[in-house]
Amino acid sequence: MLEKKQFENALRENPIGFFGKKSASEISDMICEEAGVMVGYDQRNPHHCYDLMTHTLHVVNGVPADQTNLRVAAFFHDIGKPSVAFEKQGRLVFYGHPEHSAEIAEPILKAFEYSDDDALEILFYIRMHDMFISWVLPDESYNKKNPYLVPITEENLKKRMRKTESKNSQLFSKKNRRMLWKNLLKLCEADVSAQAETVIQNGRKVNGRAEKVKGIQFLQTLADKLLDPCDL
Repeated sequence: MLEKKQFENALRENPIGFFGKKSASEISDMICEEAGVMVGYDQRNPHHCYDLMTHTLHVVNGVPADQTNLRVAAFFHDIGKPSVAFEKQGRLVFYGHPEHSAEIAEPILKAFEYSDDDALEILFYIRMHDMFISWVLPDESYNKKNPYLVPITEENLKKRMRKTESKNSQLFSKKNRRMLWKNLLKLCEADVSAQAETVIQNGRKVNGRAEKVKGIQFLQTLADKLLDPCDL
């Protein structure tokens, strides 16, 4: 297994060049068996243009290099996908993968000797990275009768923030809430930025990379309005 410092240096300096050249068995030995499974794993989903490890490394590369905990979370954010994958309408879906990814990551973070506070923060980002996957810009053309789609509005974001902070009170009592939300949205933006440019589903075009990025950036703007610069 890699030492913590080696792992963080690889994530910070050249994640694609370092991990992208490793075989599944090498990744398994360095991190864990579940990480090795990501190498070459075909996601078989129209929203994705990369295998799982390549997608993961692009997400890592998409968050600030000086945000160590966020890059660690990015590395593990989808590690649970292969374990929960099942076939639906000719494609793979990964329901519940954020929680399962956190369950896989938790003992690894412990083995790397992350502090309890840092592990709590990293696991929060992993669990919540898909939080806004079904949120849509209010001026978009979408099925308004679909109960799973949430318009991106200030009121909806405020409600989600309150609910999330209540469920994660231990973390939000210790860490700056503005930092947590801004970092989570950075991870969300990096995640959608590493997805397919064009998405064809059931014969029609649906939100691709540009639309998803636009939605996350709008959420970032709303979050800036809702979060005071000195907010704890």
